[in-house]
Amino acid sequence: MARILGLEIDGDVVRGALINVALRSTVLERYVEARVLPPVDVSLGNAEGPHGGPPAALHPNLFPMIDGEDEEAEDPSVSGADDTETAAEAPQTPLALAVRELLRQCGRVPDGIHVHLDGKQVSLRPMTLPAGAAKRLKEVLPGELEGVLPFDVADAVIHHQPISSEELTIRVLTAAVRREHVAASIAYFESAGIEPRQLAAGAATLDGLVPLLTALQTDAPVLVIDMGRESTDVCVLEGGRTVHARSISIGMDAVRAGEAGAVDELAGSLRRTVASHRMKGGEPLERVIVGGHGASEPAVRDWLSGVLDVSAETVALPAGDGLIPEQDLPRFMRVAALAGRSAVKGQRINLRQGEFASRHAAGEIRRYARLLAFSAAAILGSFAISLYTRYTVLDTERAELRAELGALTHAMFRQRTESPSQARTLVQGGASERDPMPRMGAYQVMGAIAELIPEDAQHTTRRLTISFDDEARDGELEIQGTVASVTQRDAIAAALEAHDCFSDVQPGATSSRNDILSYRIEAEIRCPGDQPEPEAANAAGRRDRGN
Repeated sequence: MARILGLEIDGDVVRGALINVALRSTVLERYVEARVLPPVDVSLGNAEGPHGGPPAALHPNLFPMIDGEDEEAEDPSVSGADDTETAAEAPQTPLALAVRELLRQCGRVPDGIHVHLDGKQVSLRPMTLPAGAAKRLKEVLPGELEGVLPFDVADAVIHHQPISSEELTIRVLTAAVRREHVAASIAYFESAGIEPRQLAAGAATLDGLVPLLTALQTDAPVLVIDMGRESTDVCVLEGGRTVHARSISIGMDAVRAGEAGAVDELAGSLRRTVASHRMKGGEPLERVIVGGHGASEPAVRDWLSGVLDVSAETVALPAGDGLIPEQDLPRFMRVAALAGRSAVKGQRINLRQGEFASRHAAGEIRRYARLLAFSAAAILGSFAISLYTRYTVLDTERAELRAELGALTHAMFRQRTESPSQARTLVQGGASERDPMPRMGAYQVMGAIAELIPEDAQHTTRRLTISFDDEARDGELEIQGTVASVTQRDAIAAALEAHDCFSDVQPGATSSRNDILSYRIEAEIRCPGDQPEPEAANAAGRRDRGN
């Protein structure tokens, strides 16, 4: 949870709104206010605070983490002799004392402070650009603004926030300010002991009210007017985003003083603002919400309603801690909007860019460096464990799928394989179902013998015995015949031995009569790869044992 303080220095008053921003909730905690008293003797012997009481503790650094100090450093308030030295180093101007009183009312130091730059020093322009420029706006915008700004773009601080996006175009609200104005504003706040995290731009700050007011959470156009003492800020919101914003250099001080033409000039500027919105394709205003000085006065609301032809209503801010009377709450609209910017999604205009970037971010990184390191280690460890667990699960699943593939290929093709590529080959016809008939039967044996006997041999077959088991797919062969010589008998035996389905060839005894040699040859019949599956062989064995 972050505690953000929206702060405004309004003449002789320092005003603030403290907001708590969490992941799913935004709560306005309290409103705070302190007067800037005339210069007085602020020596430690008889100093008094802005309201006549004892002054707030004068810490030299209101945000220790910004300047790299250790948050656990010794507290000057309990260091005894160091009190005088510590207080003497702190800014002791009336404004600085008022800021300290304001921060004292906040309780513990806020996590960040948001302030704004006077809108009279800011050029706010809505621009339509090609969608392809969305990622290069930092380079594109200076060129687009070069011919329309009243000062050199090279001397300007430029930032932007989105309005809308379509398929081919995007709309952005741009802010351009002279660098010296940004530097002077930051120096002014630092002289009061403030290191602002964000420096908002004029009327563009008012869209920070969207998280706090349901009346602004609509797609219909809503005009928000902040009646300041020296100027009036006007902001047109659609869908929670600023589509048009400007600052008018007429404030309530000029109106109440009765300056000539002040009322007419303010009315004309308001009408021109609405007309400009309509000319750019905007819809008619649905409602007008007024805050700032005089917003609670019925006469001011009635006058605005007549000028704009839309009923004006006073802003209904959250009550906070209830210490501020309801009729005084509209004065806090600006600071509520500044604080509410931290709860708005998406980028918002922040003039602390480039050399003016806040040191707060770097300080926060240093502050939480150890926590970030431990968090990164925990994330990496969790990732490694997750990766190992996933690998283990996938490996187990892979083994199960391979076993299932082996069983399936065996059932369909009588050939077990756990390789997906081999299974694909079987499916595509690389292997056929096993032939139920043996490769070498009796007829195949006789045909093989006829082919194996040499053509020049004088051979006569007297007896051929073939014994074959169709289930075991093996058998025995016996040939008895006559040849002209032992050489021819040995040639027949060698031919049988060379055949892959005949093995253990054994030439028997021979006998000779009338130049004719009688012979006998025995051999085993067994073709490689033609043996039955183990299940079939076991079944055959069981049947044989049963018989």
